[in-house]
Amino acid sequence: MKKILFTSVIAVLITLIAGSQPIPVDPELRMGVLPNGMTYYVRHNAQPKGRAECYLVHKVGSILEDDDERGVAHFLEHIAFNGTTHFPGQTMINYLTSCGMTYGGDINAATGFDQTVYHISSIPTAHPAVLDSVLTVMSDLSCNLAIDSAAVEKEKGIIEEEWRSRNNATVRVYEAALPVLMGPSVYARHIPIGDINFVRNARRADLLEFYHRWFRPDLQAIIVVGDFDADSIEQKVQEVFSSLPAHDGSVTKPADDTDVTARAVAISTDVELPAQAVTLYFPHRKPRPELRNTLAYLRDNLYAQMVAMIINERLSAEALSPASVMQYGACVMGDFLVSTGDCALTLTASPRAGMSYETLNALLTQARNVQEHGVTTGELERARQVLSTSYRRAQAQQAARTHAQYVAEYVDHFVNGGYIPGVEWECNASIACLDDADVDAVSACARELIDFGSVKALIVGSDTISLPRESDVMQLIDRVATLATDAPIDRASSSEPLLTATPQAGMIVSRRVEQATGITVLTLSNGIMVQLKPCKFGNDDVLFNATSPGGYGYCDTDDYSPAEVRLVEQVVENSALGKWNQARLQERLSTTPLSIVYQMSDDREDINGSCHSADIETLLQLNYLYFTAVSPDADAYAALRSRLAAQLQQRRSTPEAAFADSVTTVLYDGAPLYMPLTDLQVDDADFDRVLELYHRRVASASRFTFSIVGDFDPDAIEPLVELYLGSLPAQASALISVRKTPYLLGDRDVVFLRKMQSPVGNVFACLMGDMEYSVRNAILADVAGQVIEVALTAHLRESLQGTYGARVDASLSRTDGKWMIQTDFTTEPGKTQAMVQALAQVIDVMTTYGTTPHLLDVIKEQMLRRHETELSTEAYWLGALRDRAMGVDTHTQYAETISSLTIDEVNAFITTLVPTTRLRVIMQGY
Repeated sequence: MKKILFTSVIAVLITLIAGSQPIPVDPELRMGVLPNGMTYYVRHNAQPKGRAECYLVHKVGSILEDDDERGVAHFLEHIAFNGTTHFPGQTMINYLTSCGMTYGGDINAATGFDQTVYHISSIPTAHPAVLDSVLTVMSDLSCNLAIDSAAVEKEKGIIEEEWRSRNNATVRVYEAALPVLMGPSVYARHIPIGDINFVRNARRADLLEFYHRWFRPDLQAIIVVGDFDADSIEQKVQEVFSSLPAHDGSVTKPADDTDVTARAVAISTDVELPAQAVTLYFPHRKPRPELRNTLAYLRDNLYAQMVAMIINERLSAEALSPASVMQYGACVMGDFLVSTGDCALTLTASPRAGMSYETLNALLTQARNVQEHGVTTGELERARQVLSTSYRRAQAQQAARTHAQYVAEYVDHFVNGGYIPGVEWECNASIACLDDADVDAVSACARELIDFGSVKALIVGSDTISLPRESDVMQLIDRVATLATDAPIDRASSSEPLLTATPQAGMIVSRRVEQATGITVLTLSNGIMVQLKPCKFGNDDVLFNATSPGGYGYCDTDDYSPAEVRLVEQVVENSALGKWNQARLQERLSTTPLSIVYQMSDDREDINGSCHSADIETLLQLNYLYFTAVSPDADAYAALRSRLAAQLQQRRSTPEAAFADSVTTVLYDGAPLYMPLTDLQVDDADFDRVLELYHRRVASASRFTFSIVGDFDPDAIEPLVELYLGSLPAQASALISVRKTPYLLGDRDVVFLRKMQSPVGNVFACLMGDMEYSVRNAILADVAGQVIEVALTAHLRESLQGTYGARVDASLSRTDGKWMIQTDFTTEPGKTQAMVQALAQVIDVMTTYGTTPHLLDVIKEQMLRRHETELSTEAYWLGALRDRAMGVDTHTQYAETISSLTIDEVNAFITTLVPTTRLRVIMQGY
């Protein structure tokens, strides 16, 4: 009753005062401004239990740099963890990682155009001294960085490698387009990574000057959210941060000078771009941050989101047609490019080959149609239902709201303004606004958003030949701006049943409840096994999985071509389900937050799904159709074939594809099933035969084990299990049961040259050997990989400054009986040979001598803390049940196994990793 009355009050306010009153602040939030100008946000929250998040946010980013110091803000971010007043050198990182936090994951920072954010996450609150130390760290990061000259010199190489690793075709075309689309804006000129020449020549004095000019309490906020006593933490925050010196405020931030009023066209090309894209922006200036805290602003945002959802629905439907000029189309409402002070209604599409001009025309025409005719009643109702459902779900999930969700909200509030009234207030107000929305109001919003006088078009591709000229685009915009279009047909949402007939239900023939885990195991009359794990995490989520040993590694290539095997996933997802073709099915499910997909990997086949608890029956009905009623969809197949051919043709131009394809070819020793697909193979593939292969794989559902995890009552779900899973077919099917391991044996080095617009050296290395699978051995392999990654980071990145990072993936395969350690990194082409030699030396040292007791203790603590957090997620439990279905219990003894690991055992494991395969693939850019 209170909720109903409260919603009514909000509705009256919206109607009578048009939302002009400020929105209140969440009463559970401790928020204030200290005498030195620093803002603080402190909030208790329960999820994850025993953890906290601490963020230091600066309203300082690359737009505050002078033209001759571009990159200094990002450089300071790199320097931050290299030493402060209270934590010199690496003592800060050493202390935090010893408490179970990971460097680069839980301990990290990011620099943007408008903000720099330092964060320390997964802080254990059971030990108050740790959080106290974190607050001291953050106060140091505020204005007590050491900025040591040696650290400045060391970071130069690392930043340059970061710049090199990210300087790909997509980045280049957008950086070239920003000045055209945004005008003389500082946003267009000051990309956070900066000018690499400034980075190479930066001095300690340059960093200090910028740091003292801008990093000050009046431009900073400390945010602490976690499972703690909020009153106590608020008091500590006030004590720690009030002592920081105030600034005179003599230097002020510049105003946003982005041009949102003039029409602009940017056509940008790069020979390495993997795909063409066409984007339209309809930009507008946002209200000043202090004016973004009203009901009117909340309401206008909701209406704009509905307009974007409606246009997105139209573009998605158009792209499904085989006659469409676009492969994909979407619409969103958000920031205008990189400016947070401006918003834009953005329409984007991927054209079919050579059809950029036609795709631009299609986007403009859709925008013109909405401007001319507005939205329909059916479209409005679907958008309203989706948004209302999401807000009601957010209300129901308040108890499961994570620390990170609150932190993200407070970061945005501090940097950009807005409202933070708490979940209950915001959801009630939003639902009331949605209920009040009508076709005229939302259509009027659409007309305000779509202004052809200030529209901006971006067209990108690999060459100018297939792209239109700027003059042609301007003429097209002029023509469509006054075009008379046909009024859209108003289509109501379909409530037609998914199934044409009720299945013949099976029965539960056995039931076993595991007291230790709360898992219920059912056996059905058709032989299917079902695992149920109810989880009361307060988020209303349900996850579903059907898994079976198999995958394309078990498929018979005598009957099907390699392309037909590898295309099973795509063909199934573009087939009809029962009486529903893809276009009708998407429309039928458009208001239901539900997903389900078939996936075939190397050694396993899965059907994965997710939904809200109210939609479990719909999810099970769709799963029933996946097993019983998948049939060809000619229109969707034609669109899929065209889309795949275009994608495969376009990716050939990219260095990334050349490197990935080379690694795959060598690692799998040229085995046809594992080779990258070509457009010619797709053209030759028979999609009907692909579907025939799929039908063979799902002919017997008893091959699969079904798992359901989430917010449900096992007693209530069992009748649905009997109806929709107990009725599935279970006849025997002749399938290959022996899989031949396709991996390369022996040693091989592959080195090749590749012409690049921004040359880089790419290195991939793999060691592999035989080992009997056990959960303990799999955990030991994981630990070994983390040990090697720490060593590679210390030497290749920190000592040699030769790479931005070397990722290591270590695993033990249950199906292959092989351990594998893979690493890859990028580097300057001139350093490639030296870096490969350094890589070999590190691997040799680690596999000869192992690790240290201290590092092992740190890794064990991090793994245990991560595991403790994951136990409160549905995804963890679904993974554990899927592993059980494959014959492996990765849950029961996991924590105990990690705790019992000794330095002798770990080092013995590492030093006995004798590879049968040593592989290196090196692509040298020039």
